[in-house]
Amino acid sequence: MGIWLELGIFVLVLVWGVWQIRDARQAHAKSVAERKAREAAEASAQAPSKADNAIGPRGIDSQG
Repeated sequence: MGIWLELGIFVLVLVWGVWQIRDARQAHAKSVAERKAREAAEASAQAPSKADNAIGPRGIDSQG
């Protein structure tokens, strides 16, 4: 009878460990996706837009 109790506890601990590993992998994937999205947003914010490089009708910069 005692072996079944030990086996049950072992199985519960094993299932809990697998659940924790799964949760950690999901959290890691989420943080990687957020970091990539943040880096893409920063890259697009730093890239010059077409309005920054616009040339006026006489070939003069529209900003100056």
